[in-house]
Amino acid sequence: MKFLSSILLILVISLVSITSVAAQQRLKLLAEHDFKGILSDKTTENIQVLVIHGTGIHEATYADKFMAYTFKKLKRGPTSSTEVYRSNEFGIAIQKQTAQYEPGRSLTFYVVHWSPFTEKNKANLREMEKKHSANRGSASKYLKNKVLIDQFYDFVAFSDPDFKREINIALDRAFEDMIKQSKDKSSSINLVSGSLGSAIFMEYVYKLHKSLIDSIEIKGFDFKKVEGKLDYAQAKPSKFFMLTNQIPFLEPIISRDTSIQFLKNQGPLQIVAFKHSNDALCFYLPQEVAARFVPYRTVLVTNVHYKNRYRGNLFSAAHKRPFTLRKLHDAILLGSQSPRVKVKP
Repeated sequence: MKFLSSILLILVISLVSITSVAAQQRLKLLAEHDFKGILSDKTTENIQVLVIHGTGIHEATYADKFMAYTFKKLKRGPTSSTEVYRSNEFGIAIQKQTAQYEPGRSLTFYVVHWSPFTEKNKANLREMEKKHSANRGSASKYLKNKVLIDQFYDFVAFSDPDFKREINIALDRAFEDMIKQSKDKSSSINLVSGSLGSAIFMEYVYKLHKSLIDSIEIKGFDFKKVEGKLDYAQAKPSKFFMLTNQIPFLEPIISRDTSIQFLKNQGPLQIVAFKHSNDALCFYLPQEVAARFVPYRTVLVTNVHYKNRYRGNLFSAAHKRPFTLRKLHDAILLGSQSPRVKVKP
């Protein structure tokens, strides 16, 4: 009888555990406000999505699941795939995939892969650590290799002028291509970033309008294109999705230039910051912090909280593999209209 009672107790506990996991997987994303997704606008002819990863080791295919899910939603596969940029010296590359999903309408992904820039130095650090850490405990080895080298070394790289220069060159090429593809079409530029990529994009968006000042004449707050220069006035991202946001943490090292303060309002910029409950490297993004980086735009910030079953993981799947989580894909594409999102101010 005791044996049967024990078996029954085990079954009940197992059932509760399975139900708990299933419930967590079905948990809705809790958003502060309504927000638009990439596919919310039903009339835009040319939707452009610029994607960048964050800290850690990433393959060039890191965004493939996100792109595949998007193309599945559109019921169209990519019709073209090309390389927009590659630096043979630093390994930074941008891959472009386009899908024509309705007559006269297209969606194009620009996927930035910068992990090779820091991977060589990371490999050297790991090799040096391997040679000189014979007496180091396993926990200490894990901390050194998986946290300090794999993750935090990228924050050090972000403060390197060479790294920023090369990233900016790559992003310039992407924006040049986006502007060319947008000629005579209604377009939207959407940014999707993970981890440190949020800071890279935030800094670039700020510099983008500094480049605008350098590239065009300003007369009575109206912009006139200078012959032969890129018209950055067209390159205005409308939506920015931060899958793991670190802007408040990195604010002191994200460079800004106060010379653009006099620009007139360049329209709204929606920022959606996803915050995972287990991610130690993810931060809540206050409205006033985001506004400091884009003073020439009306910034609309929505924080979205969510969690999953990976309770004991300091760096959850949300941080290490944010582009693989389908619940995020749906929210990015459909906004607060996604059945996975619940608006709870």
